[in-house]
Amino acid sequence: MAGQRCLLQLKPDPLGGMIQRSANLIVLAAGVLALGACGDLERVESRYANLADAQADRAVERGYVPPWLPEATREIRIVGDLDTGWFAMSFTVPQPKEFASILEAHGFRAISGQPPSAPTRIRSWDPAPDPARRQGYRGAHYHDGDPVVVILDPDSGVVQYWRD
Repeated sequence: MAGQRCLLQLKPDPLGGMIQRSANLIVLAAGVLALGACGDLERVESRYANLADAQADRAVERGYVPPWLPEATREIRIVGDLDTGWFAMSFTVPQPKEFASILEAHGFRAISGQPPSAPTRIRSWDPAPDPARRQGYRGAHYHDGDPVVVILDPDSGVVQYWRD
């Protein structure tokens, strides 16, 4: 055996290259599917049962959740786009009338007339407040000063909050 050489002999594809082309197509298709699945990499969505959970996840510290929300705030949902800086959130407060006072204490002013509808991304999260009853406010997001809109449903306590 010493002195013998082992040669690997490749046999031609009996199907005229069809196997190689099929393998290439499979790899290409897998790559396209993988890239397509990554289309929303910059979109972030978070949910918290209550404010304590959001605080534990540092969402307040990172600027996603305002620090002046009442301790009893619950059902917090946040969606944001890391590329554009756009964000929106929805949450429920137990005492809507008192929350309106909190908003005003933090520089929010009531919108006269019909407040705007929430962006499509968050509109489906919560039942839309009756347009005649919902209260709108404009103010600045505490973290970066960008203008935001807040819509409060005075009956359910559902709040929609987004960058304007």
